[in-house]
Amino acid sequence: MRVLEAACVAAAGADALPALLSPGAVAVARGRIVGVDTCENLRTRFPAAERLSLGDAILLPGFVNAHQHGRGLSQIQLGYPDDALEPWIARRRGRGAPDAYALTRLAAAQMVANGVTTTLHANYSYATGDYERELRVAIRAYDEAGMRATICVGYADQGGLVYPQADEDAFRHTLPPAAQALLNSARPAYLPLADTLVLMARLLEDYGGHPRLTFAYGPAGPQWVSDAAWRALAQDAARRGIGLH
Repeated sequence: MRVLEAACVAAAGADALPALLSPGAVAVARGRIVGVDTCENLRTRFPAAERLSLGDAILLPGFVNAHQHGRGLSQIQLGYPDDALEPWIARRRGRGAPDAYALTRLAAAQMVANGVTTTLHANYSYATGDYERELRVAIRAYDEAGMRATICVGYADQGGLVYPQADEDAFRHTLPPAAQALLNSARPAYLPLADTLVLMARLLEDYGGHPRLTFAYGPAGPQWVSDAAWRALAQDAARRGIGLH
């Protein structure tokens, strides 16, 4: 066990303590925080603990990144500069599928290095043809990094090319067959709705009780998800007691 002593400890959320302890201390045992208090009180509670003075440091709770996509490289590094949303997405798909595990593992390492210990992963389909594998390698990356993560299972069923969805067929018929094939190959490969619900059931079974990983549905957005699908996902989320992001 160690007691980390610092010039200031942000103790917000700790019972019966002021928001800031100056000086303050944090007791850590087997990788978990077991005490936040004044230096004197923790020395009394844990007299045999190793004491480590951090001098003028400020100890803060881990930060939370409430929405990100598990990409440890910038858009420029990945080869597609920023743009209006739809052409930017099309350009990104045209670059092919990256290594989802490597990108997510790098993103997790960067977050931890900057004090982020908890995140929500809004999963995006890289159109590899195996959406479940893309999702599971991202889960493995956060688990290996030791982060707390809510993993969102993505879904989309409309609006991949033009809005409104009813105009898509007419738009497609204006294109030559080669262009139609190219557009089809670049579309995100989410699972059908029924398979998405089954995938969530498998993930909850496989990771149920995990101390750091939770799950939610993460529909791509109102322009990309039909009203019927929104209702079905919301109903399943409510039934399972999980989130809808």
